[in-house]
This record gives sequence, C-alpha cells and structure tokens, in this order.
Amino acid sequence: MRVAVHICFLLLPVSLLVALCSCGDPLTEPRRELQADTPGRWLELPATDTPGMVFIHHPMPEDHRLRNYSFYFDPKARVAAWVAYPLNNGLRGTGSRPDQEPWGLDPKVPTDAQAVVLYHGFSKNKIYDRGHQIPSADRYAYGANAETYYGTNITPQLHDFNGGIWATLEGKVRNWAGKCDTLYVVTGADLRGASGKVKDNEGKDVTVPTGYFKALLAYKKGGSFGAGTGEYIGVGFYFEHRTYENTQATVKARAMSLEALEEILGMDFFVNLPVDIQRVVESQSPVAWWWNN
Repeated sequence: MRVAVHICFLLLPVSLLVALCSCGDPLTEPRRELQADTPGRWLELPATDTPGMVFIHHPMPEDHRLRNYSFYFDPKARVAAWVAYPLNNGLRGTGSRPDQEPWGLDPKVPTDAQAVVLYHGFSKNKIYDRGHQIPSADRYAYGANAETYYGTNITPQLHDFNGGIWATLEGKVRNWAGKCDTLYVVTGADLRGASGKVKDNEGKDVTVPTGYFKALLAYKKGGSFGAGTGEYIGVGFYFEHRTYENTQATVKARAMSLEALEEILGMDFFVNLPVDIQRVVESQSPVAWWWNN
C-alpha cells in the first residue's frame, strides 16, 4: 500500500504533493523559511563561518542521538557546498539500495530554495545524474537512506563522472570505513567560478559544480598510523568535474594532504580536532595505509 501511495504522488504537481505529505515521511512539507541549525562539536565538521551559507543537520531518524549527516547549504546555488558525516559499519547499517528510489524534499529547507528532483533528473537529459553527496550506499537503514534522497543532498553530476571515477572513490571510502573504528567524511561540490546552470523539475536554476572533493579523517584506537597523530590519519581528494579514466591509479593520483586540499578550496577541515593533532594530521602526505587497505 505504501508503494502504491508513492506512485500516485508522483503524478501530482509538486505544490499539491507537498501539501498532502504527512510528517515523518521523506516528502514531509518543507519549512517556509530557511533556518540554520547549531553545529555540534562533531569531528567531521569543517568551519561554518562563510557568509550566506546555512548549516543544516539531520540526525538518524531511528535515534536522534546519532548523526546521519550535516550539510552547508548555498541557497542561491540550490546546492550544498559540503556534506559531512561519520561512517562505520554500524552507522552504515545493513541492506541494499532500494528498488524504488525515495526521491524527496528536505523538510528543513523551503521548496523554492532546494532542487526538486522527484520525477526525473535535471533538464530531462541524460548528461547530468542526480548525484548524491552522502551516497545512498553509506546509509542502509530505511529512514536514514531516504534522507540521502533529499534534493539538498543532490547535485547535477556528469553521468560518466558519477558512475565512473566518483563511484570508484565512494567504494574505496566504504572499504576504508570498514578498516577503522570511524571514518569522518566531508564530501563536497566546488562552486567557485561555477556559472553553468540546469533546471530542476520545477524549472528552477541549479548550479553545476566545477569540481568535487572529499576530505577523510580515519580514527582507529591503537592504530599503527605513526607517531604524533593521536591515532588519526587524513587524506584529501580533488577532481575537476569532467570524465576521468576510471582506475585505482587515477584515484591515487588525485590524493593529497588535507592541508593541500584546504589551500585549493580556501576551507578549514576538521576544526574540532585538538589543534596539535589537527596540525600534524593535515600536513601529512597520504600514508601507505590508504593504499594497503
């Protein structure tokens, strides 16, 4: 019955669909005004001091004491500049990608400020996918997974990039998360100099990012990561938004220190790490652990 109801919903105009949806459903009616949440002292968070950006947090629907993900939203671009979340086997959960993908509206962001991609991808073409920032496969519990299909977690991503090198890196991130206690992930869209636009399902402009990045902080108690890191190691990746040869060598070639990634983007990652540990971890070149696991 639930599936039948959702199929009927997809035949309705967005405005009527939003009005009919009930609280607790992935398509809950969004807020009328954009309101920032208060950042926690969570290790995955970058700095949140950029004018015009809005910090939003989604706890795990099944247990609000746990974090699903947070994001830093650019309402003018209708794109999150970054999404940050902790990842380990417990938080990932068990299951598989849903057969019927639950594309939804983020209830914390007004409809006119977010990309509406309920019916199809951007501009009805096959050039750009509805690319997740936190991947669906990083959250398998139903409620947490459904939140990864919110328009605020989606960017217009070139099909060959999304299904190619980016998917390969996402798979490696999940593998690394299974080899440490917790992997703190920041995945983001580079909006600097972005002028390209596509249309969402309501005809609103959505900015096409010029690049994508990931900043990773791995923690393993008693881990042999080297002296002076407090059992943490980090690595950054930056890709221009284009097609790449989809190989492990390409992934490795795009790896860099967190400090180098910060210089490219003008960002400050993992600001809640103790300063002495942050300084060491961010200045390190990627250690062999990343390529041996």
